[in-house]
Amino acid sequence: GKEQYIGQLENSRKDMKKLGISYLTVKSGTPSAIIQYGNELQCVVPQVVEIKTTAGVLRNESSLIAVSSDEGQTWLFIDTGGKDLQGVKEYFPKLSDELIIPPSSQTMEDEQDAK
Repeated sequence: GKEQYIGQLENSRKDMKKLGISYLTVKSGTPSAIIQYGNELQCVVPQVVEIKTTAGVLRNESSLIAVSSDEGQTWLFIDTGGKDLQGVKEYFPKLSDELIIPPSSQTMEDEQDAK
């Protein structure tokens, strides 16, 4: 349930803190064009996450797929987890083949270079 999930997230945050890991920024970019697919609206949203680690700052560029089944009133976001569209469709088969997921990338910078 919701409370259990919140508890898991809180435990993960505490574990990360013990390891010297923390989120610096999470930014979403401009969404792709919205595609009408069946009874859903779908698009791809680029995302950049920067995480401070003991080795420096990890920068992860990836994508989310946004899906709305109520004409854009509410949206569900699917983290692509670095997968291409076919990889994501293994778990979410009702996605449009017109969605374009750019390749994800990760870079590590010294903390001084990241500023």
